[in-house]
Amino acid sequence: MTEQDFLNRLTEFQGTITEAFIHHLGHPPNFEQMAAFLRACRNGMTGAEINETLAAEPEAKAFAAGAHAAPTGAAPALRADGIDFVDDRGRRVVLQGTDQFSALRMELDGRDLQPLIDESVELGFNMWRVFSMGSIRQNTILELRPTEAGYDAAVTRLVDRLNRNGIALLLTAYVDNQDVGAGDTHWLRLASLVKGSATLLSGGNEASKNGFAPGRLSDPGLLWSRGSDVEDQLPFDPVGAFMEFHPRRLWPTVMLDTVASPVEISKHRRAVPLIIDEPPRMGTDGSGDPFIIPRNCYRFARHNATECAGAVFHSRAGQRSVVMDQLTRACAVAWQEGMRQ
Repeated sequence: MTEQDFLNRLTEFQGTITEAFIHHLGHPPNFEQMAAFLRACRNGMTGAEINETLAAEPEAKAFAAGAHAAPTGAAPALRADGIDFVDDRGRRVVLQGTDQFSALRMELDGRDLQPLIDESVELGFNMWRVFSMGSIRQNTILELRPTEAGYDAAVTRLVDRLNRNGIALLLTAYVDNQDVGAGDTHWLRLASLVKGSATLLSGGNEASKNGFAPGRLSDPGLLWSRGSDVEDQLPFDPVGAFMEFHPRRLWPTVMLDTVASPVEISKHRRAVPLIIDEPPRMGTDGSGDPFIIPRNCYRFARHNATECAGAVFHSRAGQRSVVMDQLTRACAVAWQEGMRQ
């Protein structure tokens, strides 16, 4: 196989290797394992031979016999401790999130969320960023209004389902509010529905263009943020129990900002946990060519996990709440490797 042929099929090889690892070992490959199998593919190893090799591993036999880890179980109870989130034993918890903008819409419609939950558990995501409302006229994807019948029950079902699978909910209250027009009571209503669960309540998405006023939000008595603004804008002051931030997407400036922005934000805002909740979109239909390269996704996440309390993997699949394609999944695997402590 020529070098160009190999490069042309790189995402195919990465997807095949990842799927084989999850099938036989119950987890995606780390970078060393991925690199080793990619070298083997470059030298002619086939998908069938990858599966045969992994199936012969002692770890694979133990996994097949049921010696692998049990389902994640309940999401940890979190609290803010300075710039970190910690669990009930005081251990630092890095929130490794993924977009699932339409998950509440799906729950309300009775659509099957299990494939998305299974994907997140396999990849190690412990948080979903979900929109509580939206206007398809503004976002082209999501139409959801808090006045719909069954809305409250769908919120409580969603948070319970996620928490039982080890996934915390980052619930974004005000989205496209210039169209939807939910008032102050929406904030308190959501707070009452999720209180006591592993939920972080976000004021809203991109305040300066989406019709909500962060300063009007009151402390709801749980982990909460005044939400995000458009890229590279400081979080609203005063902050809540945590902060959210949308970085710039211009390469390579955005890589410099993975360190510079948290440092700069800490100079101007109270020391609370910071979540990067909408970084550049990665994988298929990403924010640019650098963001379809898994190694760059790893580097980005490695900085976020060090400098911040959490970050969200931003992708077109997550925006639409569909299972990832091979390229996006390869980027997600690399991202998760970077996010792990």
